[in-house]
Amino acid sequence: TLPENDDDEVDLDNITVTGDAESLEDIMEDDIVLVYAGTNSSGTLEKITLVVSRDTVEGMVTRINGTSYYVDGTKYTYNDNVTPSTDLKLGSEGTFYLDGNGEIAAYDGTSGTSNYAVVMGVEAGDVTTSFSSVSIDDYPQIKLATEDNELVVYDVYVKMSSAKITDSATINSTSFISTTKTYTGTDAITSAAFAALADPMTVDGDLVNQLVKYKLNTDGQISEITFVGDKTTFDEDDSNYVFASDAVIFDATDDDYAVIAEDKLKSSGDALIAYNDDGEIAALVTMDVSAGSASVYAFVDTINDAYNSDNDEVQLFVAYLNGEKVEYLSDDDYNIATSDKVYALDLDGDVITSAPSLATSSAAIKVSAISTATNSLTVEFAVAENGISLTAGQRVFLTDEATILKLKADDAESIMDLYDIKDMTVTAYFNTDGDIAFITYGVTR
Repeated sequence: TLPENDDDEVDLDNITVTGDAESLEDIMEDDIVLVYAGTNSSGTLEKITLVVSRDTVEGMVTRINGTSYYVDGTKYTYNDNVTPSTDLKLGSEGTFYLDGNGEIAAYDGTSGTSNYAVVMGVEAGDVTTSFSSVSIDDYPQIKLATEDNELVVYDVYVKMSSAKITDSATINSTSFISTTKTYTGTDAITSAAFAALADPMTVDGDLVNQLVKYKLNTDGQISEITFVGDKTTFDEDDSNYVFASDAVIFDATDDDYAVIAEDKLKSSGDALIAYNDDGEIAALVTMDVSAGSASVYAFVDTINDAYNSDNDEVQLFVAYLNGEKVEYLSDDDYNIATSDKVYALDLDGDVITSAPSLATSSAAIKVSAISTATNSLTVEFAVAENGISLTAGQRVFLTDEATILKLKADDAESIMDLYDIKDMTVTAYFNTDGDIAFITYGVTR
C-alpha cells in the first residue's frame, strides 16, 4: 500500500526510497524491502519509507543458537517480522537475503542434511505456452520410499525464463533437465532420468529402484539427488561390514522398500550399500530378509480406535511388553480385532509399524528351576505341542525383552519376576530362535 493524494493517485512526494534503489521503478525482483509507514491519527497512510537491500550471503548454516544462525561461522539474526523457515536447519545451504539492517529476511536453498530413499517412480512434467509466455504447468515428479518409512511424491525443482529452462535440480551433480532446450507448443519436460525402469539390484544409470540421497529446497521440491548404492554381497560375518548407529535398511522383497530393523537381515545376500564418511553402512537395500523373530512380543489387553497426531485413524493398544504396561498407537495401514492375546509386534519407537501376528508357537511348561543369572528356566516334563519340542530337564533361555504376566479374571493383570514362577505351570511363547519371548500364568483369556 502506498500513500495517495486527493485525486487517488500515488503520492510520490511522500514516498522515500533509499538503500540499493533510488525510486519505485528501481525496485527489482528478489530485492528485500524494509517498510516504514507513517499514519495520521485516524490510521490513514500519509508517508512511507522503503529501504531496499540487495545484500546476499552464500553459504551453509554451521551453527544455530536460538534465533541466531551462523552462516559459515558468521552470526546473523532473523528480521523480527520474519519467521524462520522450518526447513532452515543445521546444514542448510544456499542464498541468504539480508535486509537493510543486515538481518536475514529470506532464504533460498536446500533444507539441510541429505536423506536416504529408494526411488519408486518418476513422472515427466508439462509446460504451457500462451502467446509468447511459456510456463510450467506440471513439474516433473519423483516418488520416494523414504528413510522415515513413508511413500512421498516430490516435485523436481525447475526454473524457466524466456521459454528456456534456466536452472534445475541436479542428479549426480549434473543438471537434471537440459538447460538449453527451447520450448514451443506444449512439450513435456523430459529427461534421460525418466527412461526405462531398472532391475532393483542393478546400478546402471536409471533412476527407478535405486538407492539415493536427496535434498529439498525451501519450497519442498527436490533440488539435488545422487546415486549412492554400490552393488555388493553383504556378509554379516565380515568385519568390514559395520552398521552406523542410525543406519537405514530398506526391504526390497515386496517392492515397497519398507524400513526394517537390522536383526531382520539374513546373514548374507546381495545388497545396495551406501557408506558414511567413517566407512560404516549408512543405508542398505536388500531382498535377503529373514522371517526371523519379531521385534517384541506383547499381550494386547485393550484395543481402541483413535487418531494420531496427523489425524489419521489408527488403533490404540493397551499392552504389556518389555516388562511394563504401555499404550502404543499403530500406523494407519492395518488393524486387528481381538484383544486378550499375545502378539508379535514390529515397533518404531512407540508406534506399531507392521501388522501384528498372533503368537501361536506356545506350550504349557512346568518350571522346575530358574536361573536369574542366565535368564533361563528348566522344564520339568517333556513338551510336544504347537511346534514346540522340549525334553524333561531342558534349559530354555528368555529373551532380554521377555515379560512374565499373571492374568486374572478381573483384568487386574500383574507383572511377575522369573523367580515367581518356579514350580508353576505357565504358557510360554517362543520366537523362531527357540527362546521364550513371553510368559503368561493364571486364568485362560
